[in-house]
Amino acid sequence: MNFIGNKLHELDNQLKQYQAEFNQKINSFQGYTLKLQQLIETYIQQNLSSYRMEIEHKIELIHYDYHIQALKLEYYQQKPNEYQKQLMKQLCCSKYEQEITKQEFDLLQQQINYYNSPCQSFECSSLSQSELINSIRDSNIRQELLNQYKKIAVQSRLDIFNLYMKSAKSQMDECKKKFDADMKKLWHDQHSSSDNEKLSPLMFNLIEQRCNKIGDRIRCIYIFKVKSICVKHN
Repeated sequence: MNFIGNKLHELDNQLKQYQAEFNQKINSFQGYTLKLQQLIETYIQQNLSSYRMEIEHKIELIHYDYHIQALKLEYYQQKPNEYQKQLMKQLCCSKYEQEITKQEFDLLQQQINYYNSPCQSFECSSLSQSELINSIRDSNIRQELLNQYKKIAVQSRLDIFNLYMKSAKSQMDECKKKFDADMKKLWHDQHSSSDNEKLSPLMFNLIEQRCNKIGDRIRCIYIFKVKSICVKHN
């Protein structure tokens, strides 16, 4: 409850700060009338969707943070030893890295698909306008240079995209491999370790739930990122 209270207090302070800034701007604005205020409020309401989306996203994250913290506290109530504490920490960190690299890879793929779309072609970009090439009077030479310039620009962008994808995929595969190895080791240790190091079924379940919530939280963040990008492009 303290966690939720702190988050609500933080949001309340932020709201008060925005209200104070708004009042300050109103008081310093010459000729401010009720009619003008109504026009401003109407405009804000019509253009508030992105801010509303951001607020709803923050609320979602608070829910995830609450559940992740609650699962940790419940795990600690089982009185785990130091090894078991470190085990939960390691698995949760491993899950975080595995999920975030996957989401980064997927986001990069979507961004590259967008930049490869017709609306982002070479002809539609600022690169297609070269003052130096346009200054050439001979149309044949100008067109030949433009074609060469386009070929180099398109190939360079393709090479960069491929490099980004290769790097992102390498990180994603490495983190997935590490998480899978950590989980495999956990299952192995459950059957071969001493009773002092083994997790109870409840502790095992709590770790699994916490890892899943961490993954859900990261996916929530990247869904919001994709929506935000779409809003900007539209």
